[in-house]
Amino acid sequence: MRAISRVLMPVCSPLTSAARDRTGFGLLMLDLDHFKSVNDVYGHLAGDVVLKAVATAITGEVREYDAVGRFGGEEFVVLLPGCAMSDAHALVDRLRAATPSGQTCSAGVAAWDGSEAISALLERADARLAIPMREGVSSLNLATTVSAVLFSQRL
Repeated sequence: MRAISRVLMPVCSPLTSAARDRTGFGLLMLDLDHFKSVNDVYGHLAGDVVLKAVATAITGEVREYDAVGRFGGEEFVVLLPGCAMSDAHALVDRLRAATPSGQTCSAGVAAWDGSEAISALLERADARLAIPMREGVSSLNLATTVSAVLFSQRL
């Protein structure tokens, strides 16, 4: 839990601003599909090269004030202050197109409900990410603030 707290502490200020300004705040989780096979076939050094290339691609597609971080293994988190769900969906499309080396990814997105803790927001995005991971397909799953309606689109 300490690692989660350290990673998510920089989010507190943007969440405070989102609450004050009544603006949206999205959290996007990306997981590289079948990444273990990259490490198994090409080795961990090659896997690190792919991870760095993916991080560079993600950073190149987000806004200057969005935050991108690796969230263990082959997962990445993108913090999206002032971002509507439709904008997050468009971002995932751009990220999918920018992902290097033919690598595919699955994504889970959640919009902040205006009062939940950042850990709850992260859990909702992670729950959305778990759906395509269980199904073994690359897809995007959006969790709305009103309900947990599943929107899935093949990537």
